[in-house]
Amino acid sequence: MIFSVGASLAGIVFFRESAALTAELNPLRAQVQWVYPWIVLVILNGLQLPLLPMTAILEGCHQIAVVNRIRCFQAVIGTMVVWLAISSGSGLWALVGSAAVRLVGEGYLIGVRYRAFFEEFLCPADSSRIGWREEILPLQWRIAVQGVLLWLANQMPLLLIFTERPEGEAARLGMTWTILTAFQGGALAWIETRRPVFGTLVAEKNYVELDRLFFRLTRMSMFIMTLVTTFFCVAVWWMGSRSEGLFVRISERLLPLDATLLFSAAMVLIQFALCTNLYVRAHKRDPFLLASIASSLTVAGAQLWLGTLYGSTGIGLGYLLGIGCVQVPLWTLIWIQTRKEWHQIEAKHA
Repeated sequence: MIFSVGASLAGIVFFRESAALTAELNPLRAQVQWVYPWIVLVILNGLQLPLLPMTAILEGCHQIAVVNRIRCFQAVIGTMVVWLAISSGSGLWALVGSAAVRLVGEGYLIGVRYRAFFEEFLCPADSSRIGWREEILPLQWRIAVQGVLLWLANQMPLLLIFTERPEGEAARLGMTWTILTAFQGGALAWIETRRPVFGTLVAEKNYVELDRLFFRLTRMSMFIMTLVTTFFCVAVWWMGSRSEGLFVRISERLLPLDATLLFSAAMVLIQFALCTNLYVRAHKRDPFLLASIASSLTVAGAQLWLGTLYGSTGIGLGYLLGIGCVQVPLWTLIWIQTRKEWHQIEAKHA
Protein backbone atom coordinates (compact mmCIF):
# COMPACT_ATOMS: atom_id res chain seq x y z
CA MET A 1 0.00 0.00 0.00
CA ILE A 2 2.77 2.44 0.93
CA PHE A 3 4.65 1.64 -2.27
CA SER A 4 1.57 1.98 -4.49
CA VAL A 5 0.48 5.33 -3.05
CA GLY A 6 3.99 6.79 -2.83
CA ALA A 7 5.12 5.67 -6.29
CA SER A 8 1.85 6.77 -7.91
CA LEU A 9 2.00 10.27 -6.45
CA ALA A 10 5.73 10.68 -7.13
CA GLY A 11 5.29 9.59 -10.76
CA ILE A 12 2.32 11.87 -11.33
CA VAL A 13 4.19 14.88 -9.92
CA PHE A 14 7.39 14.18 -11.85
CA PHE A 15 5.85 13.36 -15.23
CA ARG A 16 3.37 16.22 -15.10
CA GLU A 17 6.16 18.69 -14.46
CA SER A 18 8.22 17.14 -17.25
CA ALA A 19 5.29 17.30 -19.64
CA ALA A 20 4.69 20.94 -18.79
CA LEU A 21 8.35 21.80 -19.42
CA THR A 22 8.48 20.04 -22.79
CA ALA A 23 4.98 20.79 -24.07
CA GLU A 24 6.12 23.84 -26.03
CA LEU A 25 9.05 22.00 -27.61
CA ASN A 26 7.13 18.79 -28.34
CA PRO A 27 3.32 19.05 -28.22
CA LEU A 28 3.01 15.33 -29.04
CA ARG A 29 4.56 14.33 -25.69
CA ALA A 30 1.99 16.42 -23.84
CA GLN A 31 -0.81 14.49 -25.58
CA VAL A 32 0.36 11.08 -24.34
CA GLN A 33 -2.23 9.52 -22.02
CA TRP A 34 -0.01 8.15 -19.28
CA VAL A 35 -1.78 8.80 -15.94
CA TYR A 36 -4.11 5.77 -15.83
CA PRO A 37 -1.54 3.30 -17.22
CA TRP A 38 0.97 4.57 -14.65
CA ILE A 39 -1.42 4.15 -11.71
CA VAL A 40 -2.49 0.65 -12.75
CA LEU A 41 1.13 -0.35 -13.38
CA VAL A 42 2.16 0.79 -9.90
CA ILE A 43 -0.78 -1.05 -8.30
CA LEU A 44 0.10 -4.30 -10.08
CA ASN A 45 3.73 -4.04 -9.01
CA GLY A 46 2.59 -3.21 -5.47
CA LEU A 47 0.50 -6.40 -5.40
CA GLN A 48 3.54 -8.37 -6.52
CA LEU A 49 5.77 -7.07 -3.71
CA PRO A 50 4.33 -9.33 -0.93
CA LEU A 51 4.84 -12.35 -3.18
CA LEU A 52 8.57 -11.79 -3.70
CA PRO A 53 9.63 -13.13 -0.26
CA MET A 54 7.57 -16.25 -0.90
CA THR A 55 9.27 -16.99 -4.21
CA ALA A 56 12.60 -16.40 -2.45
CA ILE A 57 11.58 -19.06 0.10
CA LEU A 58 10.83 -21.48 -2.74
CA GLU A 59 14.27 -20.85 -4.23
CA GLY A 60 15.83 -21.45 -0.83
CA CYS A 61 13.94 -24.76 -0.64
CA HIS A 62 15.61 -25.92 -3.86
CA GLN A 63 12.56 -25.29 -6.07
CA ILE A 64 14.59 -23.14 -8.47
CA ALA A 65 13.77 -25.33 -11.49
CA VAL A 66 10.03 -24.83 -11.00
CA VAL A 67 10.36 -21.11 -10.28
CA ASN A 68 12.53 -20.55 -13.35
CA ARG A 69 10.12 -22.54 -15.51
CA ILE A 70 7.28 -20.23 -14.47
CA ARG A 71 9.48 -17.19 -15.09
CA CYS A 72 10.26 -18.51 -18.56
CA PHE A 73 6.53 -18.72 -19.29
CA GLN A 74 6.12 -15.23 -17.85
CA ALA A 75 8.81 -13.88 -20.18
CA VAL A 76 7.38 -15.56 -23.29
CA ILE A 77 3.73 -14.70 -22.60
CA GLY A 78 4.64 -11.21 -21.39
CA THR A 79 6.54 -10.51 -24.60
CA MET A 80 3.58 -11.70 -26.67
CA VAL A 81 1.22 -9.47 -24.68
CA VAL A 82 3.50 -6.45 -25.14
CA TRP A 83 3.75 -6.93 -28.91
CA LEU A 84 0.00 -7.50 -29.19
CA ALA A 85 -0.72 -4.34 -27.21
CA ILE A 86 1.74 -2.27 -29.26
CA SER A 87 0.38 -3.57 -32.58
CA SER A 88 -3.18 -2.80 -31.50
CA GLY A 89 -2.30 0.78 -30.56
CA SER A 90 -2.62 0.34 -26.80
CA GLY A 91 0.55 2.32 -26.16
CA LEU A 92 1.64 2.45 -22.53
CA TRP A 93 -0.95 -0.17 -21.57
CA ALA A 94 1.53 -2.68 -22.97
CA LEU A 95 3.56 -2.25 -19.78
CA VAL A 96 0.45 -2.90 -17.72
CA GLY A 97 -0.16 -6.13 -19.65
CA SER A 98 3.39 -7.30 -18.99
CA ALA A 99 3.06 -6.54 -15.26
CA ALA A 100 -0.25 -8.42 -15.14
CA VAL A 101 1.39 -11.50 -16.64
CA ARG A 102 4.11 -11.39 -13.99
CA LEU A 103 1.53 -11.05 -11.21
CA VAL A 104 -0.51 -13.99 -12.50
CA GLY A 105 2.61 -16.16 -12.69
CA GLU A 106 3.68 -15.33 -9.13
CA GLY A 107 0.11 -15.80 -7.93
CA TYR A 108 -0.04 -19.25 -9.52
CA LEU A 109 3.16 -20.30 -7.74
CA ILE A 110 2.02 -19.09 -4.31
CA GLY A 111 -1.72 -19.64 -4.46
CA VAL A 112 -1.99 -22.80 -6.54
CA ARG A 113 1.19 -24.79 -7.03
CA TYR A 114 2.56 -24.39 -3.50
CA ARG A 115 -0.60 -23.39 -1.65
CA ALA A 116 -0.41 -26.31 0.81
CA PHE A 117 3.22 -25.53 1.51
CA PHE A 118 2.57 -21.90 2.45
CA GLU A 119 -0.55 -22.72 4.48
CA GLU A 120 1.76 -24.34 7.03
CA PHE A 121 3.30 -20.91 7.67
CA LEU A 122 -0.04 -19.56 8.90
CA CYS A 123 0.15 -21.59 12.13
CA PRO A 124 3.82 -22.41 12.74
CA ALA A 125 4.84 -24.53 15.70
CA ASP A 126 6.55 -22.72 18.56
CA SER A 127 9.66 -24.84 18.10
CA SER A 128 9.99 -23.73 14.46
CA ARG A 129 9.94 -20.00 15.14
CA ILE A 130 13.05 -17.97 14.37
CA GLY A 131 14.23 -14.70 15.82
CA TRP A 132 13.37 -12.31 12.99
CA ARG A 133 14.78 -9.34 14.86
CA GLU A 134 18.10 -11.11 15.51
CA GLU A 135 18.56 -13.33 12.43
CA ILE A 136 16.85 -11.53 9.53
CA LEU A 137 16.42 -7.82 10.30
CA PRO A 138 20.17 -6.95 10.44
CA LEU A 139 20.62 -8.26 6.89
CA GLN A 140 17.22 -7.05 5.67
CA TRP A 141 17.56 -3.36 6.48
CA ARG A 142 21.05 -3.22 4.98
CA ILE A 143 19.79 -4.72 1.72
CA ALA A 144 16.87 -2.25 1.73
CA VAL A 145 19.17 0.78 2.08
CA GLN A 146 21.45 -0.55 -0.65
CA GLY A 147 18.43 -1.13 -2.92
CA VAL A 148 17.37 2.52 -2.63
CA LEU A 149 20.89 3.71 -3.37
CA LEU A 150 21.16 1.29 -6.28
CA TRP A 151 18.05 2.87 -7.80
CA LEU A 152 19.61 6.29 -7.32
CA ALA A 153 22.75 5.20 -9.17
CA ASN A 154 21.06 3.25 -12.00
CA GLN A 155 17.74 4.97 -12.69
CA MET A 156 18.07 8.61 -11.68
CA PRO A 157 20.36 9.46 -14.65
CA LEU A 158 17.66 8.22 -17.02
CA LEU A 159 15.24 10.77 -15.53
CA LEU A 160 17.88 13.45 -16.07
CA ILE A 161 18.14 12.57 -19.75
CA PHE A 162 14.34 12.45 -20.02
CA THR A 163 13.96 16.00 -18.75
CA GLU A 164 17.14 17.75 -19.91
CA ARG A 165 18.25 16.25 -23.21
CA PRO A 166 16.82 16.23 -26.76
CA GLU A 167 13.75 14.20 -27.61
CA GLY A 168 14.45 10.48 -28.04
CA GLU A 169 17.78 10.29 -26.21
CA ALA A 170 16.15 8.89 -23.07
CA ALA A 171 14.48 6.17 -25.15
CA ARG A 172 17.83 5.19 -26.72
CA LEU A 173 19.49 5.12 -23.31
CA GLY A 174 16.65 3.06 -21.89
CA MET A 175 16.74 0.55 -24.74
CA THR A 176 20.52 0.08 -24.53
CA TRP A 177 20.38 -0.21 -20.74
CA THR A 178 17.57 -2.79 -20.95
CA ILE A 179 19.56 -4.93 -23.38
CA LEU A 180 22.72 -4.80 -21.28
CA THR A 181 20.90 -5.58 -18.03
CA ALA A 182 19.22 -8.52 -19.76
CA PHE A 183 22.68 -9.79 -20.73
CA GLN A 184 23.81 -9.25 -17.14
CA GLY A 185 20.87 -11.18 -15.72
CA GLY A 186 21.44 -14.07 -18.11
CA ALA A 187 25.16 -14.26 -17.30
CA LEU A 188 24.52 -13.91 -13.57
CA ALA A 189 21.98 -16.75 -13.65
CA TRP A 190 24.88 -19.22 -13.76
CA ILE A 191 25.76 -18.31 -10.18
CA GLU A 192 22.48 -16.75 -9.00
CA THR A 193 20.66 -20.07 -9.22
CA ARG A 194 23.27 -21.68 -6.92
CA ARG A 195 22.52 -19.40 -3.96
CA PRO A 196 20.78 -22.18 -1.98
CA VAL A 197 23.75 -24.45 -2.64
CA PHE A 198 26.12 -21.76 -1.38
CA GLY A 199 24.05 -21.37 1.78
CA THR A 200 24.06 -25.14 2.36
CA LEU A 201 27.83 -25.35 1.92
CA VAL A 202 28.36 -22.45 4.33
CA ALA A 203 26.12 -24.12 6.92
CA GLU A 204 28.12 -27.34 6.50
CA LYS A 205 31.40 -25.33 6.70
CA ASN A 206 32.47 -27.03 3.46
CA TYR A 207 34.51 -24.06 2.31
CA VAL A 208 36.71 -26.02 -0.09
CA GLU A 209 33.70 -27.06 -2.17
CA LEU A 210 32.19 -23.58 -1.78
CA ASP A 211 35.29 -21.94 -3.27
CA ARG A 212 35.62 -24.52 -6.02
CA LEU A 213 32.01 -24.01 -7.11
CA PHE A 214 32.17 -20.23 -6.75
CA PHE A 215 35.30 -19.75 -8.84
CA ARG A 216 34.10 -22.11 -11.57
CA LEU A 217 30.70 -20.39 -11.87
CA THR A 218 32.22 -16.91 -11.65
CA ARG A 219 34.62 -17.65 -14.52
CA MET A 220 31.69 -18.89 -16.60
CA SER A 221 29.57 -15.85 -15.74
CA MET A 222 32.39 -13.43 -16.58
CA PHE A 223 33.14 -15.20 -19.85
CA ILE A 224 29.51 -15.11 -20.97
CA MET A 225 29.11 -11.44 -20.03
CA THR A 226 32.28 -10.46 -21.85
CA LEU A 227 31.29 -12.45 -24.92
CA VAL A 228 27.74 -11.12 -25.28
CA THR A 229 28.68 -7.48 -24.64
CA THR A 230 31.46 -7.75 -27.23
CA PHE A 231 29.03 -9.11 -29.82
CA PHE A 232 26.54 -6.40 -28.90
CA CYS A 233 29.09 -3.62 -29.42
CA VAL A 234 30.13 -5.13 -32.74
CA ALA A 235 26.46 -5.30 -33.77
CA VAL A 236 25.93 -1.63 -32.81
CA TRP A 237 28.98 -0.61 -34.86
CA TRP A 238 27.94 -2.74 -37.85
CA MET A 239 24.32 -1.52 -37.92
CA GLY A 240 25.53 2.06 -37.60
CA SER A 241 27.65 1.62 -40.71
CA ARG A 242 24.78 0.25 -42.83
CA SER A 243 22.42 2.31 -44.96
CA GLU A 244 19.54 -0.18 -45.26
CA GLY A 245 16.27 1.01 -43.75
CA LEU A 246 15.92 -1.75 -41.16
CA PHE A 247 19.41 -1.30 -39.76
CA VAL A 248 19.04 2.48 -39.75
CA ARG A 249 15.82 2.23 -37.73
CA ILE A 250 17.36 -0.18 -35.22
CA SER A 251 20.50 1.93 -34.90
CA GLU A 252 18.44 5.05 -34.24
CA ARG A 253 16.84 3.33 -31.25
CA LEU A 254 20.16 2.52 -29.59
CA LEU A 255 22.96 4.64 -28.17
CA PRO A 256 25.96 5.41 -30.41
CA LEU A 257 28.97 3.13 -30.24
CA ASP A 258 31.06 5.27 -27.86
CA ALA A 259 28.37 5.36 -25.16
CA THR A 260 27.59 1.66 -25.69
CA LEU A 261 31.25 0.75 -25.20
CA LEU A 262 31.38 2.70 -21.92
CA PHE A 263 28.28 1.03 -20.49
CA SER A 264 29.40 -2.41 -21.71
CA ALA A 265 32.83 -2.10 -20.09
CA ALA A 266 31.21 -1.08 -16.80
CA MET A 267 28.81 -4.04 -16.97
CA VAL A 268 31.68 -6.48 -17.43
CA LEU A 269 33.57 -4.97 -14.48
CA ILE A 270 30.61 -5.05 -12.12
CA GLN A 271 29.83 -8.67 -12.98
CA PHE A 272 32.63 -9.93 -10.75
CA ALA A 273 31.53 -7.65 -7.91
CA LEU A 274 27.99 -9.02 -8.13
CA CYS A 275 29.34 -12.57 -7.91
CA THR A 276 31.37 -11.75 -4.79
CA ASN A 277 28.28 -10.14 -3.28
CA LEU A 278 26.37 -13.41 -3.62
CA TYR A 279 29.28 -15.31 -2.06
CA VAL A 280 29.48 -13.05 1.00
CA ARG A 281 25.73 -12.87 1.61
CA ALA A 282 25.53 -16.67 1.58
CA HIS A 283 27.09 -16.37 5.07
CA LYS A 284 23.94 -14.47 6.21
CA ARG A 285 25.98 -11.32 6.74
CA ASP A 286 26.22 -8.10 4.77
CA PRO A 287 29.33 -5.94 5.30
CA PHE A 288 28.68 -3.99 2.07
CA LEU A 289 26.58 -1.18 3.56
CA LEU A 290 29.20 1.58 3.83
CA ALA A 291 30.87 0.52 0.58
CA SER A 292 27.49 0.56 -1.20
CA ILE A 293 26.67 4.01 0.13
CA ALA A 294 30.02 5.38 -1.04
CA SER A 295 29.94 3.66 -4.43
CA SER A 296 26.29 4.42 -5.22
CA LEU A 297 26.65 8.10 -4.35
CA THR A 298 29.86 8.29 -6.39
CA VAL A 299 28.27 6.56 -9.40
CA ALA A 300 25.15 8.74 -9.20
CA GLY A 301 27.13 11.95 -8.75
CA ALA A 302 29.53 11.20 -11.61
CA GLN A 303 26.65 10.35 -13.94
CA LEU A 304 24.63 13.44 -13.07
CA TRP A 305 27.66 15.73 -13.44
CA LEU A 306 28.99 14.30 -16.69
CA GLY A 307 25.49 13.59 -18.02
CA THR A 308 24.56 17.26 -17.69
CA LEU A 309 27.61 18.17 -19.77
CA TYR A 310 27.75 15.38 -22.36
CA GLY A 311 24.39 13.59 -22.32
CA SER A 312 24.29 9.79 -22.58
CA THR A 313 28.00 9.53 -23.32
CA GLY A 314 28.73 11.46 -20.13
CA ILE A 315 26.43 9.17 -18.15
CA GLY A 316 28.24 6.15 -19.57
CA LEU A 317 31.63 7.63 -18.65
CA GLY A 318 30.43 8.49 -15.15
CA TYR A 319 29.02 4.99 -14.69
CA LEU A 320 32.29 3.38 -15.82
CA LEU A 321 34.43 5.62 -13.58
CA GLY A 322 32.22 5.04 -10.54
CA ILE A 323 32.06 1.28 -11.06
CA GLY A 324 35.71 0.78 -12.02
CA CYS A 325 37.34 3.15 -9.54
CA VAL A 326 35.08 2.79 -6.48
CA GLN A 327 32.51 0.00 -6.42
CA VAL A 328 34.47 -2.94 -7.85
CA PRO A 329 37.66 -2.25 -5.80
CA LEU A 330 35.68 -1.79 -2.56
CA TRP A 331 33.49 -4.87 -3.02
CA THR A 332 36.46 -7.01 -4.06
CA LEU A 333 38.44 -5.90 -1.00
CA ILE A 334 35.50 -6.71 1.28
CA TRP A 335 35.15 -10.15 -0.29
CA ILE A 336 38.86 -10.92 0.14
CA GLN A 337 38.92 -9.79 3.78
CA THR A 338 35.67 -11.42 4.89
CA ARG A 339 36.43 -14.68 3.11
CA LYS A 340 39.77 -14.91 4.88
CA GLU A 341 38.58 -13.81 8.34
CA TRP A 342 35.30 -15.72 8.53
CA HIS A 343 36.73 -19.00 7.29
CA GLN A 344 39.73 -18.76 9.62
CA ILE A 345 37.44 -18.14 12.61
CA GLU A 346 35.22 -21.07 11.71
CA ALA A 347 38.28 -23.31 11.24
CA LYS A 348 39.56 -22.38 14.73
CA HIS A 349 36.19 -23.10 16.32
CA ALA A 350 36.06 -26.44 14.53
